[in-house]
Amino acid sequence: MHRLVLVLLLACGGKAKPPPPTVQLSATPQSAEAAYDAKNWAECATLWTNVAAQATGEQKAGAHYDAACCYALDGRLDAALTSLDAAFDAGYWDADNITTDADLQAVRANAQWPTIEARAKANFAAFEKSLRDPALRKELLAMAERDQKARAAITSADDKAGIEAAADVDRQTTARMKEIVTKQGWPGKSMVGVDGANAAWLLVQHADAAPVFQKECLEKMEPLVKSGEVSGKDFAYLWDRVAVNAGKKQRYGTQFEGEELAPLEDPDTVDERRKSVGLGTLAEYKELVKKLDAEEKARLQQP
Repeated sequence: MHRLVLVLLLACGGKAKPPPPTVQLSATPQSAEAAYDAKNWAECATLWTNVAAQATGEQKAGAHYDAACCYALDGRLDAALTSLDAAFDAGYWDADNITTDADLQAVRANAQWPTIEARAKANFAAFEKSLRDPALRKELLAMAERDQKARAAITSADDKAGIEAAADVDRQTTARMKEIVTKQGWPGKSMVGVDGANAAWLLVQHADAAPVFQKECLEKMEPLVKSGEVSGKDFAYLWDRVAVNAGKKQRYGTQFEGEELAPLEDPDTVDERRKSVGLGTLAEYKELVKKLDAEEKARLQQP
């Protein structure tokens, strides 16, 4: 599957085109991801294909890519190749991902793989050329990777050394983010790409020791949401984080305190607010958090 929280995006030749999908209004990223988690590959592929039919831009490209992954896992290589074509046509550029994604292992053994890889690299070159600061994108991605590795290294709630190591990473990345934001403003999509902008958000989301800075970043992000420079999802998560850190009620229902959802303003309309920024329902989110918590507990219990 694609790597980004947001979504990212192929054409070979000589393959029979499948009939256009029937748009299913019930097809959502959440339902497609649920089918993927359940290893219902055929259903997953159909759902992602229908999500793509309703989407535009990077979301469309990412949905076609994920459909290709599910087709490949289902053993339907022709359909996987066709979906990759559609993903590239929509702008998919993550050349690194297609060469490492385990879901596409069967596709990489196909005779058409060199053509696929070449197009991915061409799309990435065009993408990188379009950015105002590709070097900053690489730096942000590297910092975000370090952030995630530090957290993954924590072995338990009592792992003081691991927790302090992660906190030290947070201090360093927060200091660097302050320099970046002061000098260049908020690094949005046109500056560092969708993944770079998402990485910048992640680093600020974890800057809990600097709540004033978090709020400053939130204020800089807000006017950029409408223009697409900032993801509505990223903005929502940081809005809630800033509110909860200040002892106030959250707006979008993204933050938990222990195993309980942090206090929420206007609970009856939360799903409307979540939908407005591209989030699924609160019930779906709670199920996801429950699943991730169970997976994390299982990881920490491993010898």
